[in-house]
Amino acid sequence: MPAHNKLPFCKVSAEASRFILAGLLLFSGFVKAVDPWGTVFKINDYLSAFHWETLKPYASVGSIALIATEFLLGVLLFMGIWRKFTAWATLLFMGAMTLLTLYIALFDPVSDCGCFGDFLKISNTTTFVKNILFMIPVFFLFRYKYKLTPTFQHRKTVQYSVLVLGIMAVSFFIYSNIRHLPLFDFRPYKVGRNFEALVSIPEGAPQDKYEYTLTYKKNGEEHTFSIDSLPDDTWTYVKTNEVLVAKGYSPVVEGFEILKDGIEVTDEILKHKGNVIWVISPSWKTANPKLAPQLNELFALSKKMGIAFFAISGSSQEEEAIWHRETKAEYSTFLLDAITIKTIARANPSVLFIKDGIIQCKINAKDLSPDKMEKQITQIFTAKKPINEPILPRTILLFAWVVTTLMGYITNMNNKVPKPI
Repeated sequence: MPAHNKLPFCKVSAEASRFILAGLLLFSGFVKAVDPWGTVFKINDYLSAFHWETLKPYASVGSIALIATEFLLGVLLFMGIWRKFTAWATLLFMGAMTLLTLYIALFDPVSDCGCFGDFLKISNTTTFVKNILFMIPVFFLFRYKYKLTPTFQHRKTVQYSVLVLGIMAVSFFIYSNIRHLPLFDFRPYKVGRNFEALVSIPEGAPQDKYEYTLTYKKNGEEHTFSIDSLPDDTWTYVKTNEVLVAKGYSPVVEGFEILKDGIEVTDEILKHKGNVIWVISPSWKTANPKLAPQLNELFALSKKMGIAFFAISGSSQEEEAIWHRETKAEYSTFLLDAITIKTIARANPSVLFIKDGIIQCKINAKDLSPDKMEKQITQIFTAKKPINEPILPRTILLFAWVVTTLMGYITNMNNKVPKPI
């Protein structure tokens, strides 16, 4: 290749850094935006670890702000616009995240950083190393920011129109995942999973195997013996030692326990055959009372259609009594750990449709159709396969923005970058 056609190092490193960081921030923002409530819970974990409980009421605002910041920086980098602002903002954001991950790597206040939501959990040390590595493209981006080729650089109207499209796409995607349930479920209780298989140990499954030794003492000295070679009665028994030599079967979810009046009824509920409806709420106190008429209708229809109905929450008996009194609910309620309920489904309340033990569908209770509820129930239970959240309606704007931006970049990638003013 002739020398005059070669791209200089500063140009190549700037463009490569731009797309590496855009990919990181868009991906990180996307997996958080899929599940905004999951980000709220992670922020609350941080606030608890730092003893900042007074800020917890603002965790939802912090969740939206974090997701929007990552997405917006990713959009600006991907489009290559507002180069000075974007470079500074990326440097400050990545620098702050690197310092935060250094702290959690040293002191381990939370189990994982939550940087990729529930999609990918990595150790705190790995997270810090990852951020250190990504500071390399941050340096090149900041150093050679004016070497970036903006998309649609000679067509400002088109450029800002595409930027608005990107902002609208991000906003709509976040809103949709709050208004309904997350588009993708990265947790164990996915649609299509067998609920009983998730939480139970099947009959005949391998059990934990242990090796036992016994410690005895004589003349002030302790010795350990196997069970087959115990010492004579001149030795004094001290203790029994237990060592796990073979790990047995462990369910995907451990500690799952449903109670009714203090009595465990987990097996009774999970082994229920046929069609079953669960209405779950981490707390009836914080559940939306405006949805009570739909839940009451759902309960009435379940009795009419011969469908088992279970209302499960993490509430105290007092909160349950208040909910029943204020909403005139006739269904009885069961107790399950509130954190487990939040893991099963994010809405409060959520509705699960379970068919022969398989999670057939999960919806936000807001998505119950008051005028067509019986038809909605029938369609869900008669569907040939489990029903997931539709992908295209929530992502079509994001897809349109990505394609438009890529086309603009490809068209202009050979254009000379104008000098900064």
